[in-house]
Amino acid sequence: ANKQYNSPNPQNATAKCNVTVSEVQAKEPAPVISALSVQPNSFINSNGETVNVYYNLNTEADVSVKITDKSAAEVRTYEKVSLKAGHQSFIWDGKDNSNQLVPTDTYLIRLNAVNVKGEGKNDIKVNVTNAPLQTVDLVECALNSPTLVLADNGTVTMTCDFKMDVDSAKIFVLEGDFDDATKYTSGDVIREIDSLINQKAGNVPFEWDGKELTGKIILVDVEPGTYTMVAEANKSGYETDYVFKKVSVVEELTPPPTDLCANITGVQSTIPSGYVSDGAGNCALSGGTDLCTNMTGVQLTVPAGYVSDGAGNCVVQSGGGGGGGGGTGTETGTGAGTGTGVTKTTTVSSTTNCAGFKDVAASDSACDAIEYVQSIGAMTGNPDGTFAPSDLLQRDQIAKIVLEAFDLYNQKVDYCQGLNPFPDVMEVDWAWQYICRARGLGAVTGYQAGVDKGTYRPERNVNRAEFLAVLLRNVKEKMPSVSKKSYNDVPTGQWYSGYAAYSYDNKLFAGSRLYSTNYVTRKEVAQVLYRLHQLGKL
Repeated sequence: ANKQYNSPNPQNATAKCNVTVSEVQAKEPAPVISALSVQPNSFINSNGETVNVYYNLNTEADVSVKITDKSAAEVRTYEKVSLKAGHQSFIWDGKDNSNQLVPTDTYLIRLNAVNVKGEGKNDIKVNVTNAPLQTVDLVECALNSPTLVLADNGTVTMTCDFKMDVDSAKIFVLEGDFDDATKYTSGDVIREIDSLINQKAGNVPFEWDGKELTGKIILVDVEPGTYTMVAEANKSGYETDYVFKKVSVVEELTPPPTDLCANITGVQSTIPSGYVSDGAGNCALSGGTDLCTNMTGVQLTVPAGYVSDGAGNCVVQSGGGGGGGGGTGTETGTGAGTGTGVTKTTTVSSTTNCAGFKDVAASDSACDAIEYVQSIGAMTGNPDGTFAPSDLLQRDQIAKIVLEAFDLYNQKVDYCQGLNPFPDVMEVDWAWQYICRARGLGAVTGYQAGVDKGTYRPERNVNRAEFLAVLLRNVKEKMPSVSKKSYNDVPTGQWYSGYAAYSYDNKLFAGSRLYSTNYVTRKEVAQVLYRLHQLGKL
């Protein structure tokens, strides 16, 4: 602004001059850091644990972090970053500026926020333990078979004996032959079979069906070759324990070689010199009489169902020959039977689609279930008009589906209130509000231990055990005890055993086996929700 000032001069005259004054008026207030907290307030950095730091920033500002030990010596700094007003968070991995683990101590985490209006500070303490890890066998595993046959839709089961309670465990498959955790990378992992939290001691079976995950949701058969099933167990204060089991995947089993001379020791794939076949799987010294010269091989005895014609040939006994060949078979009376065989193919077509989905026929056994979940808005299909019944579902999708099924979500309500439900679920995520709501209801809890502790991992596929937990936490009934027996493949005492027992009693997943590590498909979820509806639970 231009302002005019009068100034006395030495001659008592008055001089006028124009002075330009720059007035900077910042709209934002001075920064304030509030609601500062850490989770957890104690952690073991030598075990790979980290701490989440949460705080609220009242206005846009540049925020920096300095971490010091008890002697006020600086161990870690985070350079300034520009942040907007709202709830913020970051993770400290318990390492110093040289990327080395800090020693056991109590550390002060100090945050400093600066903008043109001023500066705001806040700090909080956190306890770090850097202890030598114990080296023991946390888990031992064994395969029921070293070979998986794709042509037979075969499976391999690795049963793992957890020697003690562990914080977390993972079962996954590597492409190739591995026996050391330092020799493979995440790119070698083709399938995660299961991810367990707070796993109790005892035996647990894990089944692999010879399929790998391509993209996020598509399972396809692996190529024949060598693969490794891996069990990884984690427990605070202990080194991570790994078990590697090699699996040979084949398209089909190679049949054993035909033994042309069963009466001679060993396997004779060709007739030994000096011998002839008797036509019945045995071999005799050459020079014997061939009773059936009209038949392949040397018949030292007349085959069953034939008689000698007295001229060195063999003919079928009186009565029709046995029908043979593929199809219906017609007796010809010549012995071997040729069989005319007619194969009838029935093509089933549907003139209408189920619930308007172009990839589901109205005759589909799951049509009633799919129509139901569409009618309640839980599963409305894809923009291209498909339902994709075989597609797998992710953790973020399951949260939305379950909330809609139980009518527990209102689009007009802000369930997050600016807070992230988990460090890896942000406002930019489509399911942010759904996951906030689900966590508020206790339907989802996130990972409680291990490397994923404190996170939700929304993009991961959901297995049957996890789906039952998220679903049944909303049913207004007390779940059975984890000690109750249910499916043949569900041990008692597991975190999901009670949910499995409820599923077994109510036939949510029918059959004698749950296959808890199998990822759920859209069709399966629709059928389970419809079953609950039929039982009056929805």
